[in-house]
Amino acid sequence: FSHPESPAKLQKIRKSAAGNLQKLFMDVVTSPSFLLAHGRTQKQQNTPATSLARTLVERLTIGKSSESEATVEAIATALSGWAVDGRGRSIVPRDQAVVTTTILGRTGQWTFRDVVRFLLQDPQSAENVVKAMWLYFVSPSPEAVELSYVSDILRDGDFDLSGAGVELFGFV
Repeated sequence: FSHPESPAKLQKIRKSAAGNLQKLFMDVVTSPSFLLAHGRTQKQQNTPATSLARTLVERLTIGKSSESEATVEAIATALSGWAVDGRGRSIVPRDQAVVTTTILGRTGQWTFRDVVRFLLQDPQSAENVVKAMWLYFVSPSPEAVELSYVSDILRDGDFDLSGAGVELFGFV
């Protein structure tokens, strides 16, 4: 088994995990492993990245809602071009922002960085991230007040994981 990530890329992702959530998302979602897990090979490079967008929206940030399907489709279009080449390297699209889409009420020619920023600006993102961390690290039954408190810290700290992590582990 050959891991598609270079040691340098893995180190970058590990370092991001203790820093800013926006940076971590950008590092993970553009990694060859993540792209391949979502079927983003060179053959699919010019098609909407629906699986990638669905994971980013529904599992990692705002969650599944009645509005999420339109958001997923718009983001899938914005992420067209991201793929992995035959050597296991991420393909960074040169002309990524050429299609106008509406994402969470904003219309324009958005890049991947815009997409991640918009998703994290949604209040539900901080709550979902903190809840996932709580369930994994603290307990299977989080209190709404405690989740809200740590979510506020994460959001107010511009998604810096260290401040929210200190508070989160204070409940252990």
